[in-house]
Amino acid sequence: FAPDHAVAHVWSMVITATGDLLCASDESPGVRRLSVAGTTDQGFNAGTGGNSSITLVDRTVDGKFLAYGHLLHRFNGSRANGLVRFNASGVLDPGFNSGAGFFDKYVYDMLPMPDGRIIVVGDFTRYQGSPRKAIVRLLPDGSIDPLFNVDMSQTAVWPYDHTIESCTLQADGGLLICGHFNQVNG
Repeated sequence: FAPDHAVAHVWSMVITATGDLLCASDESPGVRRLSVAGTTDQGFNAGTGGNSSITLVDRTVDGKFLAYGHLLHRFNGSRANGLVRFNASGVLDPGFNSGAGFFDKYVYDMLPMPDGRIIVVGDFTRYQGSPRKAIVRLLPDGSIDPLFNVDMSQTAVWPYDHTIESCTLQADGGLLICGHFNQVNG
């Protein structure tokens, strides 16, 4: 692996289905795909990319990618509101809409699930204008899953009020979360 281009401040990366590496960074266009040899993959074209740093990137079960940036308002000329989904070639997926997005605080982790839904965690308090403290599950189109509403209202541990840092799925499908809280749904 010998990169042909130094990517400035890589925040996150994910292995693609073909073994390439997709990097989220401060450098325009915010996402870059490197081949297994490390060379910039010219088949990936995010166009003008994000207007700001992209700090998280992950691969969905159908081979598309999610990208998040706290100040990401535009991606390749289209409205982004913090969270976008694009296909393997870098083109935005019009079937995903983050609406008003996550602009009150930060997202720390995303977990694309096998059924296409997406768990998003952080220290945010709203998503698409609806109250959601630190965790939200999205449907494949980017809307809130109304069947998933975790109560983090009694979990303050100063100074990290209601923060979930990371999440993962157990083999049995259970969701594990970690962060700064002392109680969930209680």
